[in-house]
Amino acid sequence: GEWPYRDFFDFVTPGTELLYAALFHWIGVALWIPNLIMCFIATLTTLWVTWCARRLLTGDFVLLPGLLVTGFVLAGSFDATHHWFSTLFAMAAVAILFDDISASRVLAAGALSGLTASFTQSKGAAVVSGILIYLWLKSQYRPAKCGFRMRATQFCVAAIAVFAIVNLPFAAAAGLHRWYADLIVFPLRYFGSVSANNWHVMALEFTEKRGVLKWVCLPFLYLAVPLSYLWVFVEAWKRREKEYEKRWDQLVLLALVGGAMLMVVAPSLSMRRISCVSPPAMILLVWLLSRRGKLWRISARGLAAVSAALALAQAATAQLHRADQLDLPAGRVAIADAGNAEVYRWMARRTQRGQWYFGMPPYTLP
Repeated sequence: GEWPYRDFFDFVTPGTELLYAALFHWIGVALWIPNLIMCFIATLTTLWVTWCARRLLTGDFVLLPGLLVTGFVLAGSFDATHHWFSTLFAMAAVAILFDDISASRVLAAGALSGLTASFTQSKGAAVVSGILIYLWLKSQYRPAKCGFRMRATQFCVAAIAVFAIVNLPFAAAAGLHRWYADLIVFPLRYFGSVSANNWHVMALEFTEKRGVLKWVCLPFLYLAVPLSYLWVFVEAWKRREKEYEKRWDQLVLLALVGGAMLMVVAPSLSMRRISCVSPPAMILLVWLLSRRGKLWRISARGLAAVSAALALAQAATAQLHRADQLDLPAGRVAIADAGNAEVYRWMARRTQRGQWYFGMPPYTLP
């Protein structure tokens, strides 16, 4: 019976809470549910990346973006939070517009963008901006096929309608002023006041991460993702009058939506955040490398091989590493880090189900 914004503070739109509340209601509170959801997210992301790659690449290059996702991208963000949920809906909106911008497709993309904003409001705003720019560019190059005002109106109406359906009950319960203060004012003014939520997080993560994550995944993501988006914009600008093909529409759409999502998380660019905005960049990176010389094409295959090896190594390490096994109220759990396991054991002895406590949110569900 408690509502976010009215009864307790939250600074993200409620899509994630609604999804998990529905799953817990239907299945029961169990620790395996978020893990299973993350498996679905990883699978859907890899399938989406491969689906896009089939329309842009040929031969074995079609498989490379998906392989880059399995290792480099998932290594630092293997948890089913609003970051991934909003990215999934954003990727679905891109897929809808990949081949055409008919009225039905634009309306569907708008609805999916509204869902994106219902999981992460800032990312939703970025996706809406990126797609509107894309629709405007289409209207400039092919005015007979696309009237910008009509398509933009259809897109925005669908996005606002879906966002309102999900969020208005919460805004009505808390009051518009409180809802606006939590979701708009707080993120703009105070979110970056903690080191984990501003530019210091990059240095912190480099200090805290160890091994492959520190020396392979972090440098790759921090370099490859922004450079891929920027590189495509430069290539598209250079060819704007020489070569206009259908694939340039698709490439620019990927770069606009992915780049917009990256700009939103750039002030607090942690590994988790950059991973969740990187799937479009993996497609663009492979496409860019595949168009270069033989050495560049070999490097693309080499990166994919390293990523696949990293994914397999992570799975093997998780299974072979000795973990503490605890019986917690939400189920049996294996915890690799001994210090972390001790904290969970301490919490289990001193808290009861449904009891309020002051501490780290990740301990709530277990």
